[in-house]
Amino acid sequence: MAGSSQSLPPARLLLVFPDPALVRKAVRAGLDVRVVLDGRQRAEDIPLPADRVVGVDGRGDRGTAVVVRELIGEHRVTHVLDGAGFPLRDPLSAAGSDDDLFGRELVPAWQSAVGEYTAATVDEVRKVVGDLGWHAVIRADREQVVVRSGEDVDEWARAREPHSGPFAVEKLDSDPEVVVSTLTVDGMHRVIAITERVEEAGARSYVYPASLPELRMVRVRAAVTSMLDLVGHEFGPAQTRVALTGPEPRVLRSRPCFSVDGISELIEVATGFDVATELFRALAGALLQPPRPRWFAGTRSSWPPGSPGGDREPSVFAEGVSPEVVRERLDEAGAPSD
Repeated sequence: MAGSSQSLPPARLLLVFPDPALVRKAVRAGLDVRVVLDGRQRAEDIPLPADRVVGVDGRGDRGTAVVVRELIGEHRVTHVLDGAGFPLRDPLSAAGSDDDLFGRELVPAWQSAVGEYTAATVDEVRKVVGDLGWHAVIRADREQVVVRSGEDVDEWARAREPHSGPFAVEKLDSDPEVVVSTLTVDGMHRVIAITERVEEAGARSYVYPASLPELRMVRVRAAVTSMLDLVGHEFGPAQTRVALTGPEPRVLRSRPCFSVDGISELIEVATGFDVATELFRALAGALLQPPRPRWFAGTRSSWPPGSPGGDREPSVFAEGVSPEVVRERLDEAGAPSD
């Protein structure tokens, strides 16, 4: 990747609906940058000359796609990202709404579960979950809830009144998981971090860096980079969930964005590595080196049992010299006060 600037034309970056901080990072990297803003964003906040900033009326219409396509052609733009790090699907077909412009998933989400059952009523759901050992995923109306007890099912049922089936129930696979953070420039993928992910009843926590044997790390990296090659990911960040099941890792979900659930912020706290800055530096020709963690950092978010997880309580954060210390501090920070 270090020699890419000599073999490829100079990078010209288009950022669509970015915040000013993201633009500053691209400018500091020395990139040729242009920006598209919507009506709610102020051009005077963007650290670029006025002729490099283009406004559109709003998001979710065909106008954005037309403007993006014109800018790509007129200024020979080589790379496009939106403000969250999602890459442009295909500049030559940028003719739909801007909701269709950017790829939101590389591998669609699916819960690590096995064996699906259909239940018509809440009572049937309760029986099926009990038969599965109170360790299941309930799906309904595009929502999914992890339950691990009869109380969890009762809470879920109360939250869903009035009830409407059918419901899908699956046995939850308890495989440990990690999230792999990568940066890709011109098809070259670099794993920059592997973070532990733990799903609990009503809570989800992350600890960076994950504590895995080196051989397992190698297999995880290989599984993720092979997947990125397979789906044709050419540019931008990605966060990939991986189940550590059996001898080979299994990719569960991959999103091409700067951060999911604050994972990139954990990496920055533990290493000083800013994902967006390093992506732009690599695009400008700098050598991309994975960071070295100085300590461990973790975060945990929670929500009421039985809820779909959309209404979360504020996340708690902790740092420490070991993952055990981080988990202990997360437990203390999340414990109810007297």
